[in-house]
Amino acid sequence: SLVLTSEQNDNFLNKLLILAVLGWLFQIPAVPEEMFFNEENVDGFEISISDQGLDYVPLVDQQLLYLCCPYLSELRKLLASYVAGSGLKNGGYMRKITPTAAEPSLPTLAQSQQKLQVKLEEAFFHNQPPSLRKTVEFVAERVGSNCVKHIKASLVPELVKHGTTKLQNAMKNEKTNLPELLESVICELCEEGRQAVIKGREFCTRKGPEAIRVLLPGETSASVLSTAEGITSRLATEKACTWLSANITALIRKEMKLSFDKLRKSQTVQSMSEVPGVKRNCSPECKHTASPPSQIASEFKEVLSITLGPRYSNERVDYKQLDDLLRRLRQTLRCRQYMCPVIEQSLAKYTVELASLLVGGEVPLSNHNMKKDSRDQPSLCKSIQHLLSFLLTLWKDEFCVPIPFQLIFSEKNISYTIEARNRKLCWNELLFLIRGLTEQGLMKLTEIESCWRDLSRKPWPEDFVLVIESVFAMCSELAKMDKMEDQVLNKTAVLR
Repeated sequence: SLVLTSEQNDNFLNKLLILAVLGWLFQIPAVPEEMFFNEENVDGFEISISDQGLDYVPLVDQQLLYLCCPYLSELRKLLASYVAGSGLKNGGYMRKITPTAAEPSLPTLAQSQQKLQVKLEEAFFHNQPPSLRKTVEFVAERVGSNCVKHIKASLVPELVKHGTTKLQNAMKNEKTNLPELLESVICELCEEGRQAVIKGREFCTRKGPEAIRVLLPGETSASVLSTAEGITSRLATEKACTWLSANITALIRKEMKLSFDKLRKSQTVQSMSEVPGVKRNCSPECKHTASPPSQIASEFKEVLSITLGPRYSNERVDYKQLDDLLRRLRQTLRCRQYMCPVIEQSLAKYTVELASLLVGGEVPLSNHNMKKDSRDQPSLCKSIQHLLSFLLTLWKDEFCVPIPFQLIFSEKNISYTIEARNRKLCWNELLFLIRGLTEQGLMKLTEIESCWRDLSRKPWPEDFVLVIESVFAMCSELAKMDKMEDQVLNKTAVLR
């Protein structure tokens, strides 16, 4: 048995040596036999060997153990430093391993030729004035840099233009998977971009000698001039091709993504401008005196910021100013001299957020005809419904872009009605807004039911669950009324 125990001190080192060497039996030379026996003591061991066996004879000492297994000495130092509590800060023992770079995967012949070329160039410059080396290195640096700029200004735009044309033709099909299409086009262009190294080598081979002839003195011999031209071309080509090989793919990918984003934005604007049945110009009677869209957007941001976080405790939104803002918004939407789809989309989003905040009682309205903290007064309820009706009219008649009505039914905006002091009043106004959306034809009943169905899956208070059920009931009643109206119209048409 080779179980190490401290009870048998006589053969402990013997077992330790066997265990230490056992794993390396087939990797290191065998332990030399002459280290076990001494000619003078061989006779003295015969009786012990015959009685107990060689494993039980105390042949191994600590010096022999460290000699055969030197790593045990290092392990002992490491354990001793740990026991002594000496870490790295206290100067403890630590073996440092210095990482080395992997050998390049170039053929040995190419490496030897490259080294030989460098030595020949060093010998050439050693026998020439120092100014020659400086001139060659300067020209190689500038030619290599100009080569990279030339490729970026000629080849890359050409490839990007070719790829953009492919994307534009493929995006006409609405079923096209745009991310996969973009990735396939980029991969194809990167394959074509490999010719950048070839063009870069041609550029450096052509421009390098031309520049070196101009800068070197006219008295330079033909052999020295030819050698300098060759060295310049090699250094410039090495610099340019190294950069192009490492960065041309990333450069093409970056430019294609930018072009793709611009293409998508242009198509979005074009689709908005081609909406059928929408007026895109001012009426002939328009005098272009309406407030600019940027000013209206800034005022909306100011109102929304007051609702989300007033600057002081008594800050409020005046009802007349808010009503005037909505009226000026209608004038701005009718005068389309400075209107663009992007700013109009932002204004539409602001109005939806304002409607949600009005329903949730988050807008601190102030009116001279009402007292403070009069949320439950009928006059305030009437004022809010008037503002909601005005917004419904704007959404139906004035806006020329899609309205994001789904924001009204977001979890954030719906939570305003739950956290309000007077929930019943807020929910009545929410039902008023939903009924207005359906009556004005701004949202279909199926869309509203889908939004409420998503909300019903989330944990809400019990009283709000009743509101959800009442909304579903209202939608079903409106659907029945629409069917009855359609039947009456059909009968009237038949009678006629």
